[in-house]
Amino acid sequence: MSLIHRLATYIKDSPYLKLWACLVVDFIGFASFFVPFIGESVDVFWAPVSAFFLHFMFGTFLIPMIGLLEELVPGTDFIPTATIAFSIEHIEFCAPLRRFLGMSRARDR
Repeated sequence: MSLIHRLATYIKDSPYLKLWACLVVDFIGFASFFVPFIGESVDVFWAPVSAFFLHFMFGTFLIPMIGLLEELVPGTDFIPTATIAFSIEHIEFCAPLRRFLGMSRARDR
């Protein structure tokens, strides 16, 4: 296993590090919102990276597709998809939504 994969798995398994990683991914996606016109074109490159991150961190198909659409649709960069997914994963009240999205809690894996 490569060093990068071990580090990513360590982050995935630590709730605090995973939250920070989600916040960073959302901030990067939101940062393109500050540069009119050019920022939206950068989203074409950032969207697949964000979707890959979401798939690796949450192990579901719907969350990355939502993240991909959120990055590609103009004007939706302000939505913190990764942080919302983290919240759904960790808040007990969200259990029905978690099941609908095909997510499992980190401690249940």
